Amino acid sequence: MTSRNSKGIGAAVAGVACVVLVAAVTGCGSDEPEPTAIVVRDYAPPPPPPPTLTPISELMIQLGIDERVRLPEDKAPDNDQARRAVLEFFDAFARGDDQVVASMVSTADRLELEALVDSGAWVETTNQITRIDVQTGSDPQDVEYTCALAIIYVDGSFQPQLWHYSLDDMEGARFDAAPTPPGIMDRLSGVDWIAAWFAVLQEEEALANKPDEDYQAPQKIYATGVGAVGTSQGPGIEPEGPGNPLSPGGPDMPGRRKRPPKRKPPGPP
Repeated sequence: MTSRNSKGIGAAVAGVACVVLVAAVTGCGSDEPEPTAIVVRDYAPPPPPPPTLTPISELMIQLGIDERVRLPEDKAPDNDQARRAVLEFFDAFARGDDQVVASMVSTADRLELEALVDSGAWVETTNQITRIDVQTGSDPQDVEYTCALAIIYVDGSFQPQLWHYSLDDMEGARFDAAPTPPGIMDRLSGVDWIAAWFAVLQEEEALANKPDEDYQAPQKIYATGVGAVGTSQGPGIEPEGPGNPLSPGGPDMPGRRKRPPKRKPPGPP
């Protein structure tokens, strides 16, 4: 039989246990720090590393590019797809391969190329190419339009030609010749010749808009296949006689030639 004293001791022990439990849960003073909530943050994954560029020297070997084509690393496109397209395009000029050039130019330039081939001017001129200096960049008025400028040397003379080019995963690369102002080599200055070229075109457009003035419209000098390699005898000296034999179409209308339509950029949308 349990005595009254034992019941009292049990109750006292139970009461002390409850006090200790409450003190452990709530703390014994107001100086204790409030519990800190755990914050879970969502971190965005790191961006993918930039694509690795294949050096121009290595692409020249991989693609079997003619050594007469010269594209400096610091003047080359910033992606391998464009680098391959530019190298293959001007390699076709160096080798006189009109079929490759025809597959990479716009319809208007293809028709003019066919005229050059039929006349024999294409073979005669491309057989004399000794060097093609290339640099790439963008139209300063619209950086989405990429450009390639080629200076083509033919038997001691040379002529420049500027091209707009675009890339498409399905259709490949397409090049479209820009107008060539007269005496353009004497008018290019600075480091960025592509920007200088467009500055000259703007000057020519301004002159064309002035009334009652004699004006010589920019010409496309077809020497690099639908481009420029002419019979000029030095920078800024235009050929005499009926004109450049590789420019059967005559002068273009004043102002810029219409650019090729924009294409969907390669890769996922």
